[in-house]
Order: sequence, then structure tokens, then C-alpha cells
Amino acid sequence: MNNSISEIQQLIQHYFDGLYRCDVALLSQIFHPDARYVTATETPPLILSVPEYFKIVEQRTSPESLGQERQDQITSIQILSETTAVVTLECMIAPRYFYDVLTLIYMDDQWWIISKVFHYKIFNEQIQTHFQ
Repeated sequence: MNNSISEIQQLIQHYFDGLYRCDVALLSQIFHPDARYVTATETPPLILSVPEYFKIVEQRTSPESLGQERQDQITSIQILSETTAVVTLECMIAPRYFYDVLTLIYMDDQWWIISKVFHYKIFNEQIQTHFQ
């Protein structure tokens, strides 16, 4: 349990790197194969499996290849037990700014993302200066 925060922070760094690079191989190391991807921004809510989500990521042009400035940050980490945690974070993949809630489980000697529930807003000038 002593290393949980640092392990979770490392997992989230892989998450940010994977999204920024559109690197499904990296994301597959941190998303549990049975994880769910959910957005309530759309009506009806969009609920996908990990393979369905990874297809979306693979089809994107990576923010890295476009030279987009990285804007990502962890807003909270809550360790609920030795096997459960919740992370909230924010990141931008233009033209969208994302607010994510990741539920993590600890199994097979590592933390895994078991669900990603998020909301997004379309990028505008206010969001561009959000982290400043």
C-alpha cells in the first residue's frame, strides 16, 4: 500500500502519454481487458468495450504528431481500499477538453483502469488558458 500513490501516478502518466501519442500498445498495459469507456456528453450515453475504444484511439491523428501543447493534470486520487481507487483528471485532445473519472482496481500485482467515465467540452479560447 505504501507505493500506491506513486504507482497510480505512474499509471496516469502512461494514460496521458498513451492518449497524447494515440499509443494503443501503451494503453493496453493499463486498461483492464474488461474495462468500460463511458461518456454521458452524448445522448444516449456512449458505452464501449476496451477494443471498441482502442479502435477510436487508433483512428485519431495524435496530438503529438500535430505538435499540440500538452495540457493534462491529475485533479485528485482517492484510494478507497487496497484494491480500489478513483482518479479524476483533465486533459485536452483538441478540439475537446476532457474531464475524466477513472476507476482503478488492483489485481495481478498492478493497478488497472476498469472504467473511464468522462465529459468533454469543445475547445475554445477560455479552455486554452485553463492551466495558466
